Amino acid sequence: MTPVRVGIDIGGTFIDFVSADAATGRVTRTKVLNEKTRVVDAFREALARIDVVPTDIKLLMHGTTLVTNLIIERDGARVGLITTSGFRDVLEIGWSFRNDAYDLQWSKPKPFVERPMRFEVSERTATDGEIITPVKPNEVREAALELERMGAEAIVICFINSFANATNEREAREVVEAAVPNIPCIASSESDARIGEFERVSTTVLSAYAIPRVAQYVDQILEWLPPTVAALFMQAEGGVAPASYVKRNPISLVASGPTAGVLATCYIGRLTGQPNLISFDVGGTSSDVCLIRNGQPGLKDIVEVQDGVPIRRQYVDVVSVGAGGGSVAWLDNGGALRVGPDSVGAIPGPACYGRGGTLPTVTDANVVLGVIDATGFMDGRLAGSQRAAEEALGGLGETMGLTAEQAALGVYRIANASMAQAIRRITVQKGIDPRNFTLVAFGGAGGQHAIEVAREMRIPRVVFPPHPSTFSALGLLTSDLQATSSRSVVRMLSALDAEGVDGEFRQLEEVVQAMLSQGLEKSGMRKQRFADLRYLGQVHTIHVPLEGWNPEAITVDFEDMHESLFGTRLGDPVEVVNLGLTGVIPLDRPDLALLPVDQRQELRSARMCRLATEEEPVPVFERSALEEGMTVPTPALIEEGDSVIYLASGASAVVDAFGDIVCEV
Repeated sequence: MTPVRVGIDIGGTFIDFVSADAATGRVTRTKVLNEKTRVVDAFREALARIDVVPTDIKLLMHGTTLVTNLIIERDGARVGLITTSGFRDVLEIGWSFRNDAYDLQWSKPKPFVERPMRFEVSERTATDGEIITPVKPNEVREAALELERMGAEAIVICFINSFANATNEREAREVVEAAVPNIPCIASSESDARIGEFERVSTTVLSAYAIPRVAQYVDQILEWLPPTVAALFMQAEGGVAPASYVKRNPISLVASGPTAGVLATCYIGRLTGQPNLISFDVGGTSSDVCLIRNGQPGLKDIVEVQDGVPIRRQYVDVVSVGAGGGSVAWLDNGGALRVGPDSVGAIPGPACYGRGGTLPTVTDANVVLGVIDATGFMDGRLAGSQRAAEEALGGLGETMGLTAEQAALGVYRIANASMAQAIRRITVQKGIDPRNFTLVAFGGAGGQHAIEVAREMRIPRVVFPPHPSTFSALGLLTSDLQATSSRSVVRMLSALDAEGVDGEFRQLEEVVQAMLSQGLEKSGMRKQRFADLRYLGQVHTIHVPLEGWNPEAITVDFEDMHESLFGTRLGDPVEVVNLGLTGVIPLDRPDLALLPVDQRQELRSARMCRLATEEEPVPVFERSALEEGMTVPTPALIEEGDSVIYLASGASAVVDAFGDIVCEV
């Protein structure tokens, strides 16, 4: 068999698989419930369904929710911290501000390193990098041995001002590794070498928190794969990295699944000539949205996995809300109907799955409303139950004096409102007009809600790509090898000369090349330099891409971005806080133009769709029946294996050359 590339995306309910034949471009896909104790057992089951064995694989690309779930569920390693004397409680103190200043019930989250597990040692580095107090090896050794006795499973070293000179941290790490060689140790200078001690220690602690489980998880996959297969893992910054890198830096895997969907959206945009898009990914647990302008997704520097618990890395700016197909509908203390954020997951799943679930979910509401046929889950492999969905929504409706259908319609509308609010956060609340963008809807549940959400947000066009429920897994196959490294300089822009800056970037390039040195042969690495800038006296920075080193031109670019983001152009001196470099090694992509077109089929059936906008039975089409150039009459339901698209009345839809359904709302 021709070698294939396989993309595997793990979500809260399903594990999605896409394979692409390197010679023919043929793409096949499948999905299995995320209910296996060992992930490789699910891999075996899925690969058997698409007639692929491990020896057929040339390249495996994987996105996982493992690290995100470890942090949210607080199920990671017992971490110890060795820090500079006087800075033991940085994790406890955190920021002086909070996201909701008026929430009187808010309390700071519990630190991920309990206080007895935090040790101080005598060392000091000045802000200019001068070592004032060298590390005392005996102090570090004693702290490491005590942490071992206390049951530490990972150790973090974070010294104040190590961003300016990491010598003390490196020496301390060598002492720890010699004293307790069986405990992984990570220094903040290798995780986040930038100014800001709270963000730096938080990022490093959370990376260490995941190291043992991620190493075990990655090794499990590598042991299953033949040694000839390269395994790459999706990072939240928008590229894949070798197993050796993610085992040492597991924090890079946070939010990797939603990122893959954004990459697939960018790929569709390039194919169809649409640079301004909003990715709309509705899965079993959440709805994830991202703004894409001029073909590039937005980036952010900090993500809070919990309110007040930051991770500082370069991330694709995805906003998530707890409104997915498996999100539970419930009544709050005031009797108001709510949806999410709790989800039923794969076990037992929504009531309509017929696997013992009884809680009403968004998927159950879609079944009751007639949008989804309960017998069609997972290409018919999952025997669903219409009756179970009606009982679940009927029980919810009874408490409100409503019928099952009325309750289902309420759940549907509230879910839509939550999804629209997520889009509002990345557009209207940032001064961006959503009417200038196209919504790309995917995920198992995206097609059921996209039209109504687009109407709510006045988005004029919606694109439904083929195989939407495995679209994120396809996004893995469109990604490149990528790594980013940055460090703080904290100098006035006018004080930096081109020669000194080039020296800094050469060092960063060496670091990036080392990150990508295992897994695939390096060839043709593209390099993008950037700087984090601010007006003198400000706290927060703006990420500015660099083309050469011209302080005057850089100042103009910074001020243009500042005015675009904040509406002001101060003209004050500009300070360089960080310099960074992203390296990208392009990988081959599947050719969607080579997707086979099935023989045309006739209209399958019609069924009553009980949404308020539909008064007659709605025709149901099989997606494989829709050929290029065909206009789809609306209203319509389009079924495709394990997903359904609802095209509401008044919309017009046509099929493009790549099999996308393009709907003018």
